[in-house]
Amino acid sequence: MRGRWPPYTFNRAKCLLHFSEEALEGGRAGAVPCLYCNENIRVLDIVVPEVFLSYNWGVRDEAAGTYSTQEIVRSMRFAIEDGADVVTWFDVGGGMGAGQSVGAEMQQGVAKSTVVIIFLSDAYCSSGNCVREFLHAVKNSKFIIPVLVPNKGRTASGAASGWTGPGADDAQWWQHANSCSDCKDPDTGASFEWSALGKPAFGGPVDLRVADGNAADLAEAPLDVIVRRIQSRFHRGAHIQH
Repeated sequence: MRGRWPPYTFNRAKCLLHFSEEALEGGRAGAVPCLYCNENIRVLDIVVPEVFLSYNWGVRDEAAGTYSTQEIVRSMRFAIEDGADVVTWFDVGGGMGAGQSVGAEMQQGVAKSTVVIIFLSDAYCSSGNCVREFLHAVKNSKFIIPVLVPNKGRTASGAASGWTGPGADDAQWWQHANSCSDCKDPDTGASFEWSALGKPAFGGPVDLRVADGNAADLAEAPLDVIVRRIQSRFHRGAHIQH
């Protein structure tokens, strides 16, 4: 009636159930009824994910019907949520609403998030959609956690599914992204660099290549680093500006 959601009328625990893998397989945009106006309200309008997971799917495993990087992100997602006590925005898990513009949903997800975790690969840097997510994160001054993904072969585009450049031991590690990308905004054609990834405040890349990239073999240490960095952006329930 007022044109806005009434405050404190939804059960957070029930809302979060819509972010479970089972619920998300059925429909990407869960909704709950409002007891005041009898309307169905999108869960994403009530419980906004604080962490946006940005990644290129990687190389397809035809036998399993899965994608290499997507499985890595999927395997880490709930550990990140449990460890940092946050809700994540995962494109196969609730990021995109049915019948809505994928581009608009991505922009909304990045804009509303506090932290953007970028799972970097050569394929990520050469993907138009991934470049859009990176540029939107930079434009909105988001805290970025760069994560280097192990290589599992070449994607359909021909780019490596993992990061084949240097790691944190090289101060200019992010330069490899420039060599994998045409460094053009896919929407405007404007030139850009990936130098924002190397911002000292972000703390350098988290390297997953110490493991072989399988979900069961991911090292715990990188997860701990990611969780600590996420927690550093929140204090007593408030978002820290940077």
